Amino acid sequence: MINVKNGLKLLFFVVTSFVTFSGYYTDELTSRMIEYEKTIDFKDYTTVDMINAGNELFIAWDKELNIIYKKILAELDNSKQPKAKEQLIIAQRAWITFRDANANFHAFSSSSDGQGTIVGPIRIGLITEMTEERTKELAEMYDYMIEY
Repeated sequence: MINVKNGLKLLFFVVTSFVTFSGYYTDELTSRMIEYEKTIDFKDYTTVDMINAGNELFIAWDKELNIIYKKILAELDNSKQPKAKEQLIIAQRAWITFRDANANFHAFSSSSDGQGTIVGPIRIGLITEMTEERTKELAEMYDYMIEY
């Protein structure tokens, strides 16, 4: 029989191992994107150049996000978990809304209400950063799903 203390320990182990799990796909994704980032020219410091470089990196991370998202949806289909698939779709849509609103908030609050040249670089930088984080989160989830 599992007592409450042992049950909590087990739950903590399961949650923390899931959250910090890194497997083949995550490692491969990280390596691939590190190499890709080396090809982007961040040397020019004009606003347009910063936005263009940021857009290029965002497009790459967004492409990776869509790939891993589709892989997870397929895994959920294969494992016959329609409720989990439905919740992932809801979560992803909510996350996109949050990402965009959060980036807009930071861009507008860092300038005179959205005016000035800093708005574009801040917004694309934050959207890219959040997309990278979400992609890695889903990659870790995928690795965990296929491992266990």
